[in-house]
Amino acid sequence: MKKADYILLFFLIYTFLISISCYDPCGTFSSDCCEPKVRDENGQCCEYPDACGICDGNNLNENPFGLCDCEIDGDVFADCSGECGGNKILDCNYECDGDAVIDACGICDGNNLNENPFGLCDCEIYGNVFADCLGVCGGNAIKDCAGECGGSATKDCAGECGGEDLYCIDCAGILYGQNEIDECGTCDDDVTNDCVMDCAGIWGGSAIKDCAGECGGSATEDCTGQCCICSTIFITDVIEGCDLPTSTTKAYLMYKDGKIIYNSPQAIAGYQFILDQGTSTSNITFFGGDGASAGFEVLTQYNTVDGYLVLAFSLAGGNIPAGCGTLTEFTVHSNETITSISNPILGNTTSTSIMTEIYCSNN
Repeated sequence: MKKADYILLFFLIYTFLISISCYDPCGTFSSDCCEPKVRDENGQCCEYPDACGICDGNNLNENPFGLCDCEIDGDVFADCSGECGGNKILDCNYECDGDAVIDACGICDGNNLNENPFGLCDCEIYGNVFADCLGVCGGNAIKDCAGECGGSATKDCAGECGGEDLYCIDCAGILYGQNEIDECGTCDDDVTNDCVMDCAGIWGGSAIKDCAGECGGSATEDCTGQCCICSTIFITDVIEGCDLPTSTTKAYLMYKDGKIIYNSPQAIAGYQFILDQGTSTSNITFFGGDGASAGFEVLTQYNTVDGYLVLAFSLAGGNIPAGCGTLTEFTVHSNETITSISNPILGNTTSTSIMTEIYCSNN
């Protein structure tokens, strides 16, 4: 055979042997080691040993520091992260480079408190001595109402932390006092003398409603109990409607000798009033007056709520011109004696009410 043939034969035999086995980097000639591996001190072979050179290791061994010697640096230890010469350590929760520490009660990541009756922990170094909120054994620091250890905040009388007792001092400056300021600015504890609002809406005001319901009005009851307007005109001087007061805003009515007389600043398109002494058996006839001249039809009805109601209007739209006169007259055929009227309503030509009051009557 030629030399070239020997070389080719040797190459083929070498390639065959390599295909069925290998001599691994761990120093072992075996058929199952076909990738780069290393052998650790325990005889195990692996690709990626830990920082201590141990296959399937945890970067720890049995040296006094619980860490491994980094072979490349001799007697240099790797930290918990596996860094040779590093300074990271495990905290009490076994977290690498964590910040959890053991508190004064011996609790990892605790708050210096446990479940003893004092809510604090026994300091082992002193026996049955308690640590304060600062963790000082035998200390006297406590948390204030704001949660600040050693703080000075306290609750006021209303339970507000850091409050100024503003809600517990009354208007007289008495703590927990019962004095209150009324609407007129008077400070006392007597609710019976608290000021009230008058009819004009003024606190402590003196305005009152007169008998006609007008706030600050001058109407008073006469000797018969009839509500009337005080005037310089004497009752005996009023004979007809034009003797009544004249107003630009208000109409006046009055019962006088079987007639209802009036003085109105506006035209009257209808009226109603109550005959106070009328009953369910009253027999009364209405006639005459300016109402009849305007074509007013007079209707009457008795009910237990209103009494004897008199209502008049014109179906043809007639009205009584503004001015004074006799509204209507009537004759009583039954046994009642009519002395007064009440609840008058006068309507104008725009279907709104005219302000109306009853003038004094002694008849």
